[in-house]
Amino acid sequence: MKKIVILLLFAIFYLLSKAAIVSGYVQSENGHPLGGVLVKSSLAGTISAEDGRFLLKAMTSDTLLFHKLGYSDLQIAMALLPKYVRMQKEAIPVSGSSISARYTATGENLPAHWVMVAEESSSSDLSELISRNSALYSTGTQTAGLVQTLAVPGFDARHTLIMLDGISLNAAGEEFDLSQIPLAMVAEIEIIPGNLNALAGSGSMGAIINIKTRNLPSNFHYEISQETGSFAYYKTDLLLGVRKKTLSLQASATSQQAENDFEYEVPAYWNMPSSTLKRENNRFRQLDLAAVLKFNYRQHLLEYKVFYTDYFRMLPGPVNNPEQFHLARITGNILRQQLRLLWQSNILDLELQAWHDQDDNIYDNTRLEEPYNNYPLYYIYGKNRQSITGCRPRIKWRSAGWLRLDLGAEYLNETYAYQEITQPQNSIPEKKRDTVSGFTATELTRNVRESQLWLKGNFRQDSSSDFAEHPSFSLLTGWRPQNGLGPELTLTYSDAYTLPSFYNLYWQGSSEAVGNPDLLPEKNKSYQVHGKFTTAGFDLGINWRHDDLQDKIAWIQTFNKAWKPVNIAAAKVVNLEVNANIMLPWSLSAKGLWNFTFSEDKTLLENGEHSAYYGKKLIYTPDYRGNLTLTWQPGKLLISAGSEFVGKQWTTRDQLIDTKELPAYSIYNLFISYIMPWKKVKMTLALKINNIRNEFYQTYDYMPQPGRSFLLSLKISPQKNNL
Repeated sequence: MKKIVILLLFAIFYLLSKAAIVSGYVQSENGHPLGGVLVKSSLAGTISAEDGRFLLKAMTSDTLLFHKLGYSDLQIAMALLPKYVRMQKEAIPVSGSSISARYTATGENLPAHWVMVAEESSSSDLSELISRNSALYSTGTQTAGLVQTLAVPGFDARHTLIMLDGISLNAAGEEFDLSQIPLAMVAEIEIIPGNLNALAGSGSMGAIINIKTRNLPSNFHYEISQETGSFAYYKTDLLLGVRKKTLSLQASATSQQAENDFEYEVPAYWNMPSSTLKRENNRFRQLDLAAVLKFNYRQHLLEYKVFYTDYFRMLPGPVNNPEQFHLARITGNILRQQLRLLWQSNILDLELQAWHDQDDNIYDNTRLEEPYNNYPLYYIYGKNRQSITGCRPRIKWRSAGWLRLDLGAEYLNETYAYQEITQPQNSIPEKKRDTVSGFTATELTRNVRESQLWLKGNFRQDSSSDFAEHPSFSLLTGWRPQNGLGPELTLTYSDAYTLPSFYNLYWQGSSEAVGNPDLLPEKNKSYQVHGKFTTAGFDLGINWRHDDLQDKIAWIQTFNKAWKPVNIAAAKVVNLEVNANIMLPWSLSAKGLWNFTFSEDKTLLENGEHSAYYGKKLIYTPDYRGNLTLTWQPGKLLISAGSEFVGKQWTTRDQLIDTKELPAYSIYNLFISYIMPWKKVKMTLALKINNIRNEFYQTYDYMPQPGRSFLLSLKISPQKNNL
């Protein structure tokens, strides 16, 4: 024990001896002070003040990163750091603005943290990258290439609003598949935990994830990658980008497919004659195409984005009744288009965003064998069509550093129709929903010595054609040091709602779910406290939130084994998240996150008495989730070992039978990559092994997860010039 303590003290002493306080000034190319610049080292990060001054801790061997929207990123080694750092105006600024615009010189006044997408990241997709760096967890079957959705513990994936450069991707109250966004086109990801509908509208009761598209690093850029792995998985990525003066174009194509059949261990309480079974009929294929066109001239920006997805997926359904969904499948295509106009000055931004999404799919369960092929309840061939058209004008005004004002309006038109060929009487004629919204955000900021105090209020009023008017608001206040070192604190209170999506109301196209037209909007009052402490080589964050939900939508299995959404009268969810990052000697780093969840069904009967479920835990809400990662990166080699821990979770509301509580589980993963430079080309070879111990676990009842698997990838991209 003494040896361990001595080694730990030596490591801390060694780390501190290599750390130093760095200060300087950031200027524009014309020598004017540049505020709001993100300055990052391996130990800390800060934002330059209005006069351009920055102060932070860094290792003597660090390379500092300077980042600001509209300017080219700059990397400077500590040994070459000048007193005055000058940044060049980028001809094509980074695409989009986040949902929480940079109102102050110290960055986002929200309990948010940023995930920088590194080229050598051990994550191969967006969902995995986010879940490894936040309390959000991935839902669904964990095989490569399938639907990737994220949720906050105690909430569902439909409560996580996914945005692309500030534009919502998922319809209100509906989950979004992150696999449709190519990782190669992502610059950074903004994660905003909390009940923040006042910022983005319905659907963000759990969290907001804003994905920011990357800027071209050169006038011509390319990336090619090939992945292969278990379950006959293959994936090919291609990214091309060209830029000339004020015009740039990026295009990407991703093709992936897999069989995804796997063996799994049979739980003892299933009373099966065999100890293992095989989950079959999981085949899928998917093609994703994307393009981003930008035109920038002085203070004007015009950009157009288009994303197209064509997919085919088998839907095996729960393993306790596979015969009811024999060879069931869903095919479809999704087209998303976005247009953005922006004019900027020193104190005023005028912005107009417009978008259109079209989703068409066919659910086919007509390959059933006897006797199920004679049951109209299962024998279905149906077509679903959903479209969303939106427009959002916005004005952002800022005074001399202490007052910010954001005013805007939004119009949404949503339509949905279902045509069932096998049973025409079940068809649903086109349903429409028009939503008109107005929103405002006001922020007051005061600098006190080396700290900053701020108060921010957000208000939004939504009026929908099929539901009553829904106001939402949030109040935030906080304190933080300007140099990014030491403690910071944020307090939040919010009141918001989530409308049921058309799919939740009317969906008929899946072997696993059916809609419920009697659903009511969900409501939520939330309190949140976010604290963080940062010092040399170490930061510790704590986030506590308390949510009181009314008419929460929960999914239950019906008599035909399909899942159906229903409103429960009330629920309480309390989350406590603790996360830490530490830089260690010898090119080592470690990070960990642990989230404790307390959930309780608070449903009352009409006479005010407790219901049969009162005091029970919410289904599929484990008591805890955690992950730990240790990374060693000596030069071109990277080795990362990670683990994930998930507690027990109930699958039924009554919680009377112990076998209906899924056991806790832990899985371990390993990632190894090596960079092989050759002339002007960089080749990155990577190997990832998931679930090394071949652990059997379930995230949903009768939905087993795969055991050990591997993923081998090769990526080719241009060499970067080191500054």
